[in-house]
Amino acid sequence: EALDRAGNRSSITLSALVDTAPPTIVIDAPANALGTASASITVSGVAEDDDQVASVVVNGVVAILSSDQFSAVVPLIDGANIVSVVATDRAGNSSTAAVTVNRVIVPTITISQPADLLVTSSVTIDVGGSLSDPAATLRVNDVVATVSGNSFIARDVPLAQGRTVITAVATSANGRAATTSINVFRD
Repeated sequence: EALDRAGNRSSITLSALVDTAPPTIVIDAPANALGTASASITVSGVAEDDDQVASVVVNGVVAILSSDQFSAVVPLIDGANIVSVVATDRAGNSSTAAVTVNRVIVPTITISQPADLLVTSSVTIDVGGSLSDPAATLRVNDVVATVSGNSFIARDVPLAQGRTVITAVATSANGRAATTSINVFRD
């Protein structure tokens, strides 16, 4: 209440709302414990607040906000990735929600020599090609291959009379394996 020199009184009533409630977060995608081979993933969901959500950050990436919806693309490393979403309102209150995404990297292999369905009179053959993981170990029909960069060669792989299935097996450092096969005929 205020009083002026003439004795007039005046008062103003003010009310203030103190926001102590953090935003709520629902992660719509990805699902918890999702497995993927992708190097990145789109994280989306809903962040709501009594007043207004000021920002949403996903693993350090500022999300795009549209109304209460958010979306961000985040990188993934091999193995388990904790994807953490932090929503902050205009009062500075924040909350966190998280899911785990498992990135599974499996090496890829291509046999470029010999050609599939090759007919030969040799009792052994050299098998070569490429692989996506230069740290992988590679065996071709139980013959250890030499890996150099993204190329491999397995020397003197034995051939049986008739058809031999040549199978290359690459095993990454994390124990994940991939295979590819061709057929060679010894005449």
